Amino acid sequence: MLADGRRALPPISRDAVGLWGRRLRAACRKLLGSAREPLSLTDLHAMLHRQGFFIDSGHPVKALADALRYEVLEGRARRVARGVYSPVSSRAVG
Repeated sequence: MLADGRRALPPISRDAVGLWGRRLRAACRKLLGSAREPLSLTDLHAMLHRQGFFIDSGHPVKALADALRYEVLEGRARRVARGVYSPVSSRAVG
């Protein structure tokens, strides 16, 4: 826990794989799809670290937000609150 009350991210492992662009978006979709509830950007970032990834960007938080914004625009994720996302069901409606 940080001094301002925010949770600290898990450390990046030595052999972590850098993600950006399409691979970052795919990893986020996979994490959202396996979650039982909507995930915050902080939760997604921490989960990526725990799974052996890091966001390969000079501004990782912005890159993650941009990735989720793209997924929302493409209809593959849904923004449920500021910085909180859930998957869009892939089941056909009918």
